[in-house]
Amino acid sequence: MQAEVSLQVGRERSLCRRHPWVFSGAVEKIVEIKQNGETVEIRSFDGERLAIASFSEFSQIIARVWTFNTGEKINKDYLLKQVQYARKLRLSMGLDSITNSYRIINTEADGIPGLIVDKYDKYLVCQFLSAGAEFWRESIIEILAEEFNPAGIYERSDTDSRVKEGLEKKTGLIYGEEPLTEVVIHEDDIKYYVDIKSGHKTGFYLDQRENRSKIRNYCRGIDVLNCFSYTGGFGIAALTAGANHVTNIDSSSDSLKMIEKNMILNNLDIS
Repeated sequence: MQAEVSLQVGRERSLCRRHPWVFSGAVEKIVEIKQNGETVEIRSFDGERLAIASFSEFSQIIARVWTFNTGEKINKDYLLKQVQYARKLRLSMGLDSITNSYRIINTEADGIPGLIVDKYDKYLVCQFLSAGAEFWRESIIEILAEEFNPAGIYERSDTDSRVKEGLEKKTGLIYGEEPLTEVVIHEDDIKYYVDIKSGHKTGFYLDQRENRSKIRNYCRGIDVLNCFSYTGGFGIAALTAGANHVTNIDSSSDSLKMIEKNMILNNLDIS
């Protein structure tokens, strides 16, 4: 018998609007589930098949939707298809022409709930943040190694959200060679050092790339205050665009030291 999560009356509305989460308070009954992270069918109170999801025994988000195609099989072929599509999408955006670092897999948005994969030059950094992603981790690692042929894959599954899924925090090398302490990435003509082993998130705020680019249009000839600066992404962008002076503020002395390294890397005056 297929493992199932049946919803209370009327609680299917969010799924019908394609919201990919089922909260524990919406559940009427759970049938035939044997393992945290396994694949389940989501059904309405009346038995209508709504989605295919991963089950999380310990989280308030008790199910995360893989797909709303109820005929889909969740297996390695499905994961491969999603990874290939995500890669094709990024390539179609021309990211490889402006940077060597960007997000390859962005959880539910790419049909693999709870998985984040970031590319930093020749390395990949992964976060397995849900029970479903953890359930398929070996297949996912194999696919990433085959599709991207990275020098190494490093895991940064060290967030509190993983604990809420009933999983232990994990960090470390999971494929290939150990990355350098500081990997050099570039965005257009700007270079940054990234500490993928112990930096924030997976090492750098890749999702702010377009904002770092846009700020360069407004900085020439002015003084800039960069609060919560981390390793200086916005500050470096401002200086390379001709800002007179940038003041970086952050509570982390290590981050401020990295800003100095990034300034030197971009031939900027640190005096």
